[in-house]
This record gives sequence, C-alpha cells and structure tokens, in this order.
Amino acid sequence: MKYVQQALVIALVTLSGELLRFFVPLPIPASIYGLLLLFLLLKTGLVKLRQVQDVGQLLLDLMPVLLVPAWWPRGRSGTGRRRTPMHEFLASSAYFGLVLTLAAYQLPRLINRRLGRQVLNPLLFSILACSLVLLALDIRYETYYQGAGLIDALLTPATVCLAIPLYRQYELLRRNIRAVLLSCLAGVAANMAGCAAMLALFRLDASQFATLLPK
Repeated sequence: MKYVQQALVIALVTLSGELLRFFVPLPIPASIYGLLLLFLLLKTGLVKLRQVQDVGQLLLDLMPVLLVPAWWPRGRSGTGRRRTPMHEFLASSAYFGLVLTLAAYQLPRLINRRLGRQVLNPLLFSILACSLVLLALDIRYETYYQGAGLIDALLTPATVCLAIPLYRQYELLRRNIRAVLLSCLAGVAANMAGCAAMLALFRLDASQFATLLPK
C-alpha cells in the first residue's frame, strides 16, 4: 500500500505539471513544471520525503532505459511494407517494443559485468541495437512504440522525481550555485550543438529537430 500511495502522489504532481503547462503555455516541458512543483512541495513540507522517496528512487534508477523509446525520429525506422506472418504478429503484439527495449538495455550491462569494466554504454548500445533491429526487420516505429510506449509513459514522472535529489542536495547546490549555472549553460550548449549535428547528419525536418531540443 505504501508504494501505491507514493505512486499516487507522484502521479498527481505529474498531472498538476501538465495542467500548469496547459494554463501557463511557456516553452517549458510539463515535466519541468512538475519537477519544480514537487520541489516546492517538499521544501514547504506539504509533501514529506517519505511520501515519494521509494517509488521516486525506483523511477530515477530506471530513467536511463526510459529514455530509449525517444531515441530516434519517427521517420527513421523500417517502412513496414513486409507483410509476413511474423510482421503481422509483431504489429499486433503489445510487448514486442517493451521486450526489445529491455533486452537491448540489459545485454551491455551483462557484458560489462562479465568483463568487470565499463566497455559498453547501455543507453547508446540500446539505441543503436533497437534502430538496427527495426531497420533490419523492416518494422515501423509505430509498431515498436506499441510496447515501448509503456516505458516512455514513465519518463515524465521520472523527470518530476528529479526534485527528490534536488531537495536532498539543496544546500550543497546553493553553496555552489555559480558552478551549477555554468554547468547547466554548458549542457544546454552541448545539447544544441548535438541537435544541430543530427539535423545535418540525418537530414531531419523542422518538427523532428524541435522534438530533440528538449531532450
């Protein structure tokens, strides 16, 4: 019951963030509205840390794999023109994308553990592996997303839960505010440069480029 209650609190804050995004339509993702709201609730004591910390930490631990379904522009997958029985099965399966994503993320982690060192980046490996599977099997992104969407749906509340470590480390961050701000600016600049490089490399259109910028 404790986990259900914590999940409910996080879901309510996430929903409130979406409502704020609706009524205050600034160019800020709803997840950031929710993150700031949860931080304020924790800081004012209206929500206690024990009311969100267990489920919140679980979502934070899962965040890398939650990023995988957003990896690739929609138009850069298979065409879906093959109509074999296997393609029909995959198109109707609600779990193909889910299993593919989890397996592609877990495989490099097992390899790293076996080798005793970090040889493969699980997030990068899973992104490349999923893209290659979709292209090799000629599977459309929409077919993949039927299952992967179950993972993607948790990304927004996971982002909201970043308020938990922010709340825990608030005093440390406040004492190092200049370094924090410079790091944020450097991260934003690197993200924009990376998006621009992807725009040129993959010939993305304006809508695809716009979806990459918040990530």
